[in-house]
Amino acid sequence: MLLGYRTNQHPRCATSFTMKSVFLFLLLSILTAGNLQSQLVVDTVPDPQLMLETQFGDLVQSITNLTTKGNPDYWGIFDGSQSNIGLNSGIILTNGDCRLAMGVNDLLEVGIFDNTGLIGDDDLTAIAGGETEDASVLEFDFIAGTDSIFIHFVFASEEYPEWVANIIYNDVFAIWLDGENIALLPNGDPVCVNNVNCFGANSEVYVCSDPMNLDTTPCDDAFNCPLTIEETTHQYDGFNTPLYATIAVTPGSSHHLKMGIADVTDNGADSGVFLSIGSTTAIPEANAVKASINFYPNPTKGILNYTSGFNHATEFILSDTMGRQVTTFKVSPGTGSLHLPEAISKGMYYLTSADGVKAVRVVVE
Repeated sequence: MLLGYRTNQHPRCATSFTMKSVFLFLLLSILTAGNLQSQLVVDTVPDPQLMLETQFGDLVQSITNLTTKGNPDYWGIFDGSQSNIGLNSGIILTNGDCRLAMGVNDLLEVGIFDNTGLIGDDDLTAIAGGETEDASVLEFDFIAGTDSIFIHFVFASEEYPEWVANIIYNDVFAIWLDGENIALLPNGDPVCVNNVNCFGANSEVYVCSDPMNLDTTPCDDAFNCPLTIEETTHQYDGFNTPLYATIAVTPGSSHHLKMGIADVTDNGADSGVFLSIGSTTAIPEANAVKASINFYPNPTKGILNYTSGFNHATEFILSDTMGRQVTTFKVSPGTGSLHLPEAISKGMYYLTSADGVKAVRVVVE
């Protein structure tokens, strides 16, 4: 495997410690992942307006004047229920193709060869201290449907750990409510690579997900970095535990929200942020199918077998991630099989009982 090569040429900014310049060395020439199954599921969404309306739900009365910045592949939806990111589902924003976030972590630097070089964002540049590129931004007006909205976020990056302390690779993320950044770290700093990592401030919320943990800039043993790629659930080398931004408003009032992430200086080594929206500080939970019914294999190539402990037939509705119905199934007691439509596209779907109580995510390969 060929690798990108970087050298640190500038001192770190906006941090409380100093480090020697570091270099990216080739430690492994080949990584073999075998037939490992990704545990994080990500898909792009062609209609960001519908995506936002679905994710915010009745927490807002309306979403209008939506503008976007970046390639449409830079945003989408995710299922993190089988990963270690700490959020079940929501929106993902990245500064590269968001589908590259799916793991295991078998690549040294996802995005290093993207060469997209799309425009940055002035507000993100002001936070990062370096010129941004490949910005992914969703910006819109909304009318509040409640007095409190909480956006739980997990910032993750391929810049970790070897490019910490280097201003020119200080990838950055923010959420602005009416012009004020409300996505902050425990010490009040904005979210960027140099402000949350395993070396300095906010290290208490940092999680190492780097099975190589480069000898040149290793995280301390206390961070329990994975020893093998089989232990990882996505491509990012590090991320923060779930934090949240608070939107405190008056129901019926109008506000402006901007959410964005960007590369700093170059367009390699992707970063991403996972966003889960709820009405409390508790992490939103996804509906879970009860133990009395099980669908398999999942992911599937078109046929779902099931084992049902119910003593009656149950109708299930198959919908896409935007809530649009694809088809319906009748699940009988005992065992059986469901044949998905031949024309169904690859991606993530929801199989939900007609009463809305029991649901399971289905991935079509």
